[in-house]
Amino acid sequence: MDKETRKFLDTRRAGRKEAHEEPDGSGENRDALLLDASGASALLGFTRQYFYQLQSSGRLGPMPIHFGRRARWSRFELTAWVKSGCPQRSQWLELIKTENILT
Repeated sequence: MDKETRKFLDTRRAGRKEAHEEPDGSGENRDALLLDASGASALLGFTRQYFYQLQSSGRLGPMPIHFGRRARWSRFELTAWVKSGCPQRSQWLELIKTENILT
């Protein structure tokens, strides 16, 4: 493959990649309903490390949904959690049961 063809293909691939990724480079689609840890932490404005600290300590209310070994968080639930004042997991789970926040 000559240089011009390679350059053309590289610019096309780069354009396609940029159209589907978040501006922060997380690789998450802006319209995705389920987010991986990188996308969820970017949505909340946290580093991934801090996001995992919140998750393991129980301070992150929403629980992940597991697909095999892959964990995903609901964009809708994360947004509702923030609007509710970011309560700890035990309080969040109680709010979900009693207040029907997610319906």
